[in-house]
Amino acid sequence: MIETAHPEHAAQEPQTYFDAELRPYRSLGPTGFLVVMTSIAAGGFIIGLAFFLAGAWPVAGFCGLEVLLIYGAFKLNFRSARRRERILLTDEGLMVRVVDPSGKERTRHLEPSWLTVTIDDPPKHESQLVLRNRTERITIGSFLLPGERAEVATALRQALDAYRAPHHLKPSPA
Repeated sequence: MIETAHPEHAAQEPQTYFDAELRPYRSLGPTGFLVVMTSIAAGGFIIGLAFFLAGAWPVAGFCGLEVLLIYGAFKLNFRSARRRERILLTDEGLMVRVVDPSGKERTRHLEPSWLTVTIDDPPKHESQLVLRNRTERITIGSFLLPGERAEVATALRQALDAYRAPHHLKPSPA
């Protein structure tokens, strides 16, 4: 008997067990940034003007420099917020894609059958969320809060259990 594959089964999507994108949290959005910088600039201008009128004109320049330094610090903070980590567990394996603040992307693929997920219990500030198999070790979510790292670890462990469940095992050809 000859069996043919049906077209609808041939292009079957791999099952997704876990799909998460991790990003650093930033509480200050663009509108808040505008409000904060406007307030700082206005305060610096008023203080600088007061010193300028009092005859201490060099202080006005330092007030302007202070505003520029604060602006630069915020911009560096926003740049670091562009970091992303995507963790995807499918029938095809585990993929970890890291995009650093400059936009450089690195992707690593791991075989999830022997993968372990470790984190301190209870997690501390310095606790690391580590994915480890026989040959590789990847630290993920270093920018997350300890509780968030623990949540990711729990969810990923559950997804790995679902991946390893007996229905996932493919029957051997007879």
